[in-house]
Amino acid sequence: MMADFQRGEHLVALVLMFPVVSLFLLYYATVLTRDWLRYRHTPFQMDPYPGAIGGQMGGHIDLDIRYSPDQKFEATLVLCRRATRQSGKETKIDESIEWQRTVPLHTEPCLTDRGNGTRIRVVTDVPEGLSESEVPSSNFHFWRLSMKAVDKTLRFNRAWELP
Repeated sequence: MMADFQRGEHLVALVLMFPVVSLFLLYYATVLTRDWLRYRHTPFQMDPYPGAIGGQMGGHIDLDIRYSPDQKFEATLVLCRRATRQSGKETKIDESIEWQRTVPLHTEPCLTDRGNGTRIRVVTDVPEGLSESEVPSSNFHFWRLSMKAVDKTLRFNRAWELP
C-alpha cells in the first residue's frame, strides 16, 4: 500500500482517511456522552432573578460530583449582540461581544438527588449603562453566562442565556 502511495496514488490516502476520521468522531462522541452522563442536566438557578444592570447577577448550579476544596471553576458573563443579515438566498448571523467579565467561582458541598455533590456559586457586578436582554429579532442584545472547570480533567463546560 505504501508503494502505491509513493507512486502518486493519492486516492489510497483519501480512502484510508475515512476510517481514521470515523474513529476520531466515535471517540469524541463517547467522551461527550460520558461527560453528559457524569454531570447530567445542570440548570442555572439565578438569584436575584433577573439580574440587574447596575447591580448584581448571581446564582448557582449543583453538580453530582463529590465536593473537593481543590476544584476550581470560573465563570464568564458576556453581553452579546446578534445581527442577522439577508443577502439574496443567504442568511448571515454575526455575533459580537460588547462587554464581558470573567470571575473565579466559590464552591461548597451540597446534597443532590444522587447524594453528596458540589454547589458552584457565582456573583458579579454588572456596570450601569449596558443593554438588557431583548426579544430576539434581526438585531438584538442578550446575556450569556458560561462556567467551566479550571482543571481540564473535570471536563466541565456549560453555558446559559440569561433574561
